[in-house]
Amino acid sequence: MTIDAELVSEAAPPGVIDIPEGDIRADFQSQRPAGRWRSVAAGARKWIIVRPFQTASLVVLLAVLAAIPVFQLVALGYLLEVSGRVARSGRLRDGLFLLDQAGRIGAAIVAILVMGLPIRAVATWAEAARLVDPAGNAAGVLRVVGTLLVFVIAAHIGWVWFRGGRLRSYLWPRPIHFLKQVWRPATWVEARDRLWEFVASMQLGKLFWLGMRGMLATVLWLLLPAAILIGTTRDGQTGVAAIVGAVGLILMAIVLLYLPFLQARFAAENRWRAMFEVAPIRAGFAASPIFYWLGLTLTLLFAVPLYLLKIEATPQEVVWLPCILMVAFMLPARLMTGLAVGRGQRRQPGATRWHLLLRISLRLLCLPIIFGYLVIVFLSAFTSWDGLATWVQQHAVLVPVPFDAGV
Repeated sequence: MTIDAELVSEAAPPGVIDIPEGDIRADFQSQRPAGRWRSVAAGARKWIIVRPFQTASLVVLLAVLAAIPVFQLVALGYLLEVSGRVARSGRLRDGLFLLDQAGRIGAAIVAILVMGLPIRAVATWAEAARLVDPAGNAAGVLRVVGTLLVFVIAAHIGWVWFRGGRLRSYLWPRPIHFLKQVWRPATWVEARDRLWEFVASMQLGKLFWLGMRGMLATVLWLLLPAAILIGTTRDGQTGVAAIVGAVGLILMAIVLLYLPFLQARFAAENRWRAMFEVAPIRAGFAASPIFYWLGLTLTLLFAVPLYLLKIEATPQEVVWLPCILMVAFMLPARLMTGLAVGRGQRRQPGATRWHLLLRISLRLLCLPIIFGYLVIVFLSAFTSWDGLATWVQQHAVLVPVPFDAGV
């Protein structure tokens, strides 16, 4: 069925531009590929550049927090919340959060380091000029130039953050717009409000409270077996001490079998008693044994290489550097434990012989993983800088730092 173009033009109301149908169709066909390519390019930029940079910034920030004694609980709370979010939704992509905030902080740090290079260069030249010609004016001029650079760069970074802190804002600061806005009192009020909103979006208080409760509950689980193992290791000269130590080792193995998943369930429900409810974890293992085994394996095996970092005390100035490895190893483990708990809550245990055989086999496969990890911790009690305290300072389930606070 065709429509006469003349009738359409006659029926059009006054003031409406009459565009031939062929031109409209050609226009859409010409714009559609360009829009598709723009969306593809935006997606590629997001997943190749933006997301990796945001994730790396998040890992570094968590490592810095993990190196500070009190803020360690914030880092632990974040790792617990990661597993809790995955357990609630059942999707790995929901685990990592605060990526946008971490990316903005990371971009600001990179900008400060890069823009600080001219300031360092001018300071070096000023010192060289002072040594070469103490009576000359070159050193004083260079110091003035360096001071002006500090103010200009500080204003530039502050203006970028006022505009949202994105990468393109660093590349094009819009100086004319800045000169129009900087004199207005409303600009400073808005900057204050945006800064407060950004700090509030980090959820530091919530993460600290979650980390503190998770740490206390975890210590309660570890207290008895760790006390037995510390006592028998220190005074292990008799056969009775060896038997008691074996009991402590078995108790520690039982605790580690459940503790990572109890932490994920506690974070998912934000309920203290969830840290001590073992029955749902057993039911979850029966419903999703493969994911539970993978979660336990990643949690314990990824913690093993980090015990090498405890042999010598780390200088306090660089404690955060090895913490980067710790956070990078523990994040995938937390994601997997959360996924295991989430799948265990949503699925019913299989009733066939195949499912029964699978559950029994994976329970048996948990034993070498747990006892292999405990052998590493036992050896670490003799090689670690912290000594026997390593039985309690287990970064696989506790405060995410393989050190106290450096030396």
